[in-house]
Amino acid sequence: MGQLCKVLIVDDEMLIRQGIMNYIDWESEGFQIIGESSNGEEALMLIEKHHPHIVITDIVMPVMNGKELVKVIKRDYPNVEVIVLSSFENFEYVHSAFQDGVVDYILKPKLTGEELLQSLHKAVRKIPDVDFCKKSYKVVPSTSETIRKVVKGYESSEAITDTMFSFSNFCFLMMYSSDHELPSRNKVISFLNKHVPSYQLEEIIREEGELSYLLNVDSSDLESIRDYVHQLSIKFLENREHVQLFLHQPFSSFKYINEEYEKAKGNLQQYSFYLPDQPLFLYDELPQDNNQTLELDRNKLMELYKHHQFEEATFYLLDYVDHLSQKYQLRVHDFKSILGNQMFNIIVTLGSMSFNTEALERDKYSLFATLNDARNIKEALPPFYQFLEYTQDIVLPKNQKKEHSNMVKLLEYVGKHYSEPLGLTELAEHFHFNPSYLSAYFSTHHEEGFNEYLNKVRIKKACELLENSDKTISTISQEVGYSDHSYFSKVFKKIKGVSPSHFRRDISS
Repeated sequence: MGQLCKVLIVDDEMLIRQGIMNYIDWESEGFQIIGESSNGEEALMLIEKHHPHIVITDIVMPVMNGKELVKVIKRDYPNVEVIVLSSFENFEYVHSAFQDGVVDYILKPKLTGEELLQSLHKAVRKIPDVDFCKKSYKVVPSTSETIRKVVKGYESSEAITDTMFSFSNFCFLMMYSSDHELPSRNKVISFLNKHVPSYQLEEIIREEGELSYLLNVDSSDLESIRDYVHQLSIKFLENREHVQLFLHQPFSSFKYINEEYEKAKGNLQQYSFYLPDQPLFLYDELPQDNNQTLELDRNKLMELYKHHQFEEATFYLLDYVDHLSQKYQLRVHDFKSILGNQMFNIIVTLGSMSFNTEALERDKYSLFATLNDARNIKEALPPFYQFLEYTQDIVLPKNQKKEHSNMVKLLEYVGKHYSEPLGLTELAEHFHFNPSYLSAYFSTHHEEGFNEYLNKVRIKKACELLENSDKTISTISQEVGYSDHSYFSKVFKKIKGVSPSHFRRDISS
C-alpha cells in the first residue's frame, strides 16, 4: 500500500488555514497535513523537520513572504512542490512565483474542496518515484462541511447520517468577540480534553467575530461540558480575552440541527447585544427579562414637548429606553427601530413648533447610521443620547441652558469625593440623572469620559502627596481612591509615564 502525500499549509490568516483543513477529507484522498505555519520562516523549520511533499502557501505574509519562501524551497528542497494561494490583486506576484517553479495557484475567493483537490493532484503528478495512495478524485466533504451546509440551509438534515457521530447528545457551543479575536481550534480542544473524557467536536462557523462548534457527547458527559464552558470562560477573563461564551440547550437528534442552530444563534445575538460585558451564558441560567410592562405613551410625550416641558419629556423617554434595555428578547432590529422612530418623531414635533431643526435634519443620518451599525447596546445608546443633547441646544435659549452650571457641579462633586468609591451610578443617583445618559452627557460637555477624568483627578492628588509627604505609595493609593495598589500604579504610569516610585525619586533628586 502506498504512503500518504504529506502537505504543509502556510498562511498568516488562521481562518484560511482552518478553512483549508476542513475543505476535504484529507486521509481518504491520500493526503496528510503534517503542520501549519503563519509565515515563511516557521514553514522552513517545519519543512526541515517533517519533509513534506507539497507546500500550500500564501504570498503576502509577515517575517518572510510567500515569494521568498518559494525561492528558498526551490533552492534547498527542489523535490517539494508548491501551490500558491492568492487574492485577485496579487497577480504580478503569482506570475513571478510561476517563474520560480510553483506547480499551481488558487484564488482565495474561489477556494473550494474541488479546486483544492485538483491542485493537489496536479502537484502529485509532478512528484516522481513515490508510491502514493491512489484515491478517487471525487471530493468527500468532511462532517464539519456537511453540517455547515445544513445549518446554512444549503442542504437538508437528511445529508447528516448516523455514521457521522459517536454519541447520543448534541449541543452548540458559540463564542462571540466584538473585536473579532477568537481562540484557535487547538486551544479549544486542548482545554476541552482536560474536562471531557470523550467527545466529538465539529467547527461549524468562524466568521466576523462568531465561532460556533457542534459538540457530540454522551449524556453522562453533559455536566462535564457545562463545567468545561464555565472554566473556559474564567480562563478568558484571566487572560483579558473579551470572548462571550454561549452553551445552547442539549438535544438528542441531529434531525433538528438546523432548528436548534437558529435558536442558539438568535440567543447569542440577543444576549451579546444587550449584555456585552457578561462573559458566559448557560442555557439553564439565562438572564431574565425585566418583568414590568412599560408602554411609551407617544401622545403624552408629544404633549410634554408641545407644552415646552422638555426636561420632563427627556426623562420620560430615558426611563422608557432603560426599560427596553432590559428586554433581552426584544429583537435587536426592533430596539434600534424604536430609538430611530423616536428621534424622527421628535424632529417632526419640534419642526411643527417652529423650532429651527436644520441641524438635526442635517445630522440625523449620521446618528441613524451609527445606531444601525452598533454591535451592542453600549454602542447603540450614545447616538440616541447625543440626539437628545442636540434637542436641548435647539429648544432652550442660551440664557436658559444649564449645561455649564450642571457640568461645574459635577466636576466640583468629583473634586470633593474622588477618594470615595465613585462611579457613574453614584454620581447619577446624587444628581438624579440617568446613569447611561450621564455618561454621554459628561463625554459631550467635557470632551473626555468620566472614568478618564476621575483618574486624572486622583493621580494629580497622588502626585501632590508623593511630593509633599513621606507616606507610603500603598497608603497614598488608598487615600486617593484606589483599593488595588497594583491598579493604582498601572494608572499612574499610564498618565504620568513613570511609576509612582520613579516619580518620587525624580522630584526628590
